[in-house]
Amino acid sequence: MVVEHDPDVIMEADHVIDVGPGAGADGGRIVAKGTPEAVAATDTATGRALSERAEGAISHERTPAAWIELTGAREHTLRVDRVALPLGVLAGVCGVSGSGKSTLIMDTLARHIAPRKHSTSVAQEVVEPGRFDSITGAPERCVEVTQARAGIASPLRFLGLDRAFQRIYANSEDAVALGLAERVAERCPACAGEGVIRIDLDFLAADTSVCEACGGTGLPADLDRLRLRGATLGDLIMGTAAEALELWGDEGKVARTLRALDDVELGYFRLQQPGRSLSGGEAQRLKLARELAGKVKPETPFLLDEPTAGLHLEDVGRLMAALQRLVEGGARVLLVEHHVDVLAACDYLIEMGSGAGPDGGRIIAAGTPAQVARRATPTAPFLAERLR
Repeated sequence: MVVEHDPDVIMEADHVIDVGPGAGADGGRIVAKGTPEAVAATDTATGRALSERAEGAISHERTPAAWIELTGAREHTLRVDRVALPLGVLAGVCGVSGSGKSTLIMDTLARHIAPRKHSTSVAQEVVEPGRFDSITGAPERCVEVTQARAGIASPLRFLGLDRAFQRIYANSEDAVALGLAERVAERCPACAGEGVIRIDLDFLAADTSVCEACGGTGLPADLDRLRLRGATLGDLIMGTAAEALELWGDEGKVARTLRALDDVELGYFRLQQPGRSLSGGEAQRLKLARELAGKVKPETPFLLDEPTAGLHLEDVGRLMAALQRLVEGGARVLLVEHHVDVLAACDYLIEMGSGAGPDGGRIIAAGTPAQVARRATPTAPFLAERLR
């Protein structure tokens, strides 16, 4: 028995159990079961994804606005004399596992452009980029969009919506009239604003329970007297992004941030939910939402390492829609990927190989998806079938 998203694996199974219909509170039920063909015929997320996949992929094939040229990359098994990486389009780097994709893009290019990272050792040594001779045409900054959940306490805090909502409520006439303007920024004294009470257990992991004083909001109980547009601040932060957008869809930056969450299909998010409860794909889309909510600088490339890992086919579609919006908005997106649907939707591809480890590390094909599909490479036949 396997838990899987890959459509080719699903279609080879003898029996499929589909869980849904949505994510989080909207999931947890068996929505379809049977042969792969039977599930593909159902009106579920998996059924639609399996049946619609046969319709073919759309490649935009936009023209690169500029190029980054990297020469002499030789970290680990890399043997790249020269590679030109396009900017201003959705570009993908593909190849078999271990062919050097991540070493080239994340360990060499990203570490050269991004702010210097430090090791986790006591010495805090600078993590140097992989060895190379030269990089020209690179911008001063790049954004790495990973699936890591570190640094995400909750969507509310990660997006800065906690402070934004506090300002809205604190500056309201009702808050002043009730004498609650200053209380809005305070925390529940029972749980110190955490919304939960932690119980330390000897020799066991700490247990938690919802704070009875604030009901999980982390706010002073008397703030329940303050309502704007029919909702307390606690109602707002304990609700979903979609509910908040319905209430505050006309409130400038707040609306832009909430709309960005909706754009990446995260409207079902509870704003106060713990970051540790997010899947890798959700964490990645949350980071994309934060970038979409801001002003995308055309010269800033977004670098993603296998962004579809662990994602359902429907989630892949949502992620790609968000990435396409980033590119249309002027961003430059470069991703390392295996998913053939994603590769087929790119404007430009670079394939590394032809094998793994010492048999890889070279550029073996480059061009549009259609051009790469005509080459004699490991990726070409799968790409050709997808583009057919």
